[in-house]
Amino acid sequence: MVTFDIQDGAAILTLDDGKANALSLGMSQALDAALDRAAAEARVVVVRGLAMPDEDVHAPNEFFRLASFDEGLRTWPMLLSELGKLSPADFGRRA
Repeated sequence: MVTFDIQDGAAILTLDDGKANALSLGMSQALDAALDRAAAEARVVVVRGLAMPDEDVHAPNEFFRLASFDEGLRTWPMLLSELGKLSPADFGRRA
């Protein structure tokens, strides 16, 4: 449900339970566990998962809805705005 990868000190969490825009109890628990792990092992966390299940991203029959593209374009400014509110110290490792 949640894959965990670390790249250059960033924990990358990918949400994928086969349902678009759904946060089941199992997904919520998996995300909670991944965030706990990220707090211990990473300096920053990226959570992603905007594609629809039938888009088959990077598959031979791949396609991508323009609505999903628009959703991503709306998400990035919000993310950057929130990150801009943080000080450099907010990105340090917690004790």
